[in-house]
Amino acid sequence: MACPERHRLAREYRKSVDDFRDAVFATKGLEGREYESAYKASEKSRIVAEQARIALERHRSDHKC
Repeated sequence: MACPERHRLAREYRKSVDDFRDAVFATKGLEGREYESAYKASEKSRIVAEQARIALERHRSDHKC
């Protein structure tokens, strides 16, 4: 039987990874302050993606689904 919470967490993780990818691509060709700003945004996105991955893995571990 499918676990709705696992599916929700997996969707959230996929979206956060896509957002991180987009944030990394946004740094391309930038320099100076523009680069620093875009880099900081990409780091925030990376952290969100990591937190989403941890939540998904924790759910899988705790619920065995």
